[in-house]
Formats: sequence, C-alpha cells, structure tokens
Amino acid sequence: MPALQPRILSTQAPRRTGKLGLTFSKDKAELYLMNFMLYLALFRGTGMWYGYPSLFVEGDALDPMPQQLMLYALAPFILCFVFFQPGLVLSYLKRTTVLVGFVTVMCIASIFLSVRMDSSLRGFAAMALLTVPPLLYRLRYGGMQTFRHIRNFAIFSAFANAAYIVAFPRFAIMAGSYAGDVKGLFYHKNGLGQFSAVATIVLFFWPFDGKALTRERLIQGVAFLITLGLVVVSKSSTAVIMVAIGMAVITGMNVLQNVKQERARSAVVLTTVGYGGLVGGGLAFLAITVVAAAFGKDLTFSGRSNIWGGLVPLIYDKPVFGHGFAIFRSPDMIAQYVRLTFNARSTHSTYLELCLDMGVPATFAWIVFLLIRMYQKTIAVAQNAQMRIFQGREVAVILIIAIGASMEANMMFGPSALWPIMVAALPIDKIAKARRPRRFAFGGKKPPVAVAGE
Repeated sequence: MPALQPRILSTQAPRRTGKLGLTFSKDKAELYLMNFMLYLALFRGTGMWYGYPSLFVEGDALDPMPQQLMLYALAPFILCFVFFQPGLVLSYLKRTTVLVGFVTVMCIASIFLSVRMDSSLRGFAAMALLTVPPLLYRLRYGGMQTFRHIRNFAIFSAFANAAYIVAFPRFAIMAGSYAGDVKGLFYHKNGLGQFSAVATIVLFFWPFDGKALTRERLIQGVAFLITLGLVVVSKSSTAVIMVAIGMAVITGMNVLQNVKQERARSAVVLTTVGYGGLVGGGLAFLAITVVAAAFGKDLTFSGRSNIWGGLVPLIYDKPVFGHGFAIFRSPDMIAQYVRLTFNARSTHSTYLELCLDMGVPATFAWIVFLLIRMYQKTIAVAQNAQMRIFQGREVAVILIIAIGASMEANMMFGPSALWPIMVAALPIDKIAKARRPRRFAFGGKKPPVAVAGE
C-alpha cells in the first residue's frame, strides 16, 4: 500500500465547471472583464466607424449614437469591477501622486465654475470613462501585459484601416480642401495620422536581431509597415514629426541601456538634456522647418497660428480655474472668439485648450508630472531584454504624445485615440521585494509549493 502523501491546499479561488466542461474562476472572469473594457476603451477612443463623410460641410448630420453607446457601456462594467474589488481600487487610489490629485481637484473645480456646466459634466464623464479601464488594467496586470494588448489593438487597427481604404475609398479618402488625404475609419485624417504614429512606435522591432521570424513577429512586421504607410498617406505633418522623435527616443534608450546604474543613468540623462539640448534643439528646429515647408505650413504645423492669437488673451480672463472643463473642444465656442477666413474647429494646441478649460495651475502641474514621470522611467534600470524594449517604447509614446499635443488639440484629457494609450503608459509598476524564506519545522526544509488544481 503506497504511503499517504499530504494534500496541499490551493490558495486560489475555487473553480466551477459548467455543463459544457468549461472551467470558470473569479480570476478568469475578472481578466475577461478587464480585457473587454480595455479593448472597448481603445476602440471608442479612436472613434473609428463606417461611413464618415469624405467632405465636411457645415451642418452635416452624423449619428452619434454608436459612439455614445460604446462610451457609456463602459460605466456598468467599471462599476462591476469596483463592486467586486473595492479593496483593490482603494489601494490604487492611495498610490495617487500629489500632482495628479491636484490636477483632479482643479478639473472638478473648473466644472462647478464652468460657463456651461452641462457641457463640462459630459466632457468630464467621457474623459473618466476612457481613463479608468486602461489605468485599472495597468495597475492590475502590469505594463508588459497592457503593452501586449495595445500592440494587438494596433495590429487590428492597421489591417482594418488598410482593408477599409481599399473597400470604401469614397469614405476613406477625404475631399474638398483635404482632397487626396487618407483618413480611413477615422473621422479626420489627423486622427488616423496621429494614432498611426503612436502605433508605429508600439509595433516597431528590429527584424534582424538573430531571433527566429515567427508568425507573430511576421504579422507585427507587416502591421508596422502598414501603419508607417498610413502616416504617409494621411499627410499629417504632426504625425511625421511624432514618428521621427519616437524613433530617436528608442535609439537613445537602447544606447542608455549600456549604463547599468541608476545614478549614472541620471547623470547621463541630465547632461544630455542640458548640454545636448542646445545642439539638438537647433538641429530639430531646422528639421521642423524643412518638414513644415514640405507640407506648406508654418512652424506651428497647423497653418493656423492666428487661432492662437485670438484665444491666448482669454486665458488672462480666467487664469486659475479656466472657463470650464472641455468647453473649448466645441467648435461653436471657438467661433465666438476667432474670426478668420475659415471656420476654426479646434484650438490646434492641447496645452492652450487645457489652459482655457481648467486653468494655468492645473496645466502646469500636469506638464511637471509628465516630465517627472518620463525622467523616472528613463533612469530606471530594466531587469531583462523584454523590459528594456517595453521601457523604451513607454518613454517614446509619452514623449511623442506630449510633443504632438503642442500642435494638435484634444490629445489629452478627452475622448481621443491617444489618451487611453498615454494613461496606460504613465504608471510605474510596483515591484514586490523578494522575501527571505522562513525556516520550516522538521529540519528547516522549505515547504512544498502548491500547484493550481491539486
């Protein structure tokens, strides 16, 4: 008779098996829920849909119902997660930095002092619903897992837009003053260009690194080439600059990986920013001048610097709390103050928009937070090759969105294609410290490890 073996009790949640033999558990259900919310937030952020008109005429009626349904469908799923994981959510709230807390308070204050409180409330609700899913996913499952899903979505977007352009060119290619510019499934060609610029950085990899060219790497490589092509055909000057800067950041991060100590990395980063900023800034200025001239635009990359001249004086009217959260995303609000030979539909600067909407202090605090977070991620020493790749992509994504925001509106704090990606890239993963193994009774041997399902 064989000796009786002690049974090791599993610490995992009990699983239930349905009639079809499928195995369920609380952890799996939570993972499926979080995956669904993340992909829905990414898709809704892009605003991709079938049938957007190629020519925008004043008074065109677009059915907002599909986008609204996707947006507000996130609310019950978020509440479901909070209901089942209240302790986890509270622990995440405790990790909120002072700067982020200050920005949040100023945003809420700007709503109550808004010139259009109902518009500000709707804008804040839309921003919050697209912020929570990627933020919760990153805090729950870490950066690497979140990055994989963003990569998968970028691959889907690349093939979906390419297929849509071929199948429905009457919708995918713009007409009028933007004739020939490609917008794909997006509402505007700038949306396609900016999202494709970030997707290019997310999908970029060096195919000649000695690793086997698997099917997964082949699909990623093809998607990378498609997104790069979408940047070109969208004819978005901002997207071109974003790709160039992103590639430069990835190269710099790869070089920085040779410095293994955090203090030395910090010194290298500060020295590069301080002394190299003058030379690099001069070269960047020349490059931007060439790119702007190639697109027939000025150095603002919008060709509409007069818009800023009409809106900047409004900052001085309400500098502390602004005119109200999300107020200056509305074209009719801008039209009240800007008189040009064309209809100005946006501020063409996210930072100008934030100053107008929620005030200068909140905008300044947000910029400081971005700079600090990029510095922290840059000097952090990655543990392995995968982490090094991921770390470089994160820094590049945050930086190019921050730079692109100076030339385009609604890239942060709003229902845009890039905001959920930026939210997912900003947190720093909390690494648990290794514990010393406790001495066990009966000779000090380590206890056996429990295996799931035993």
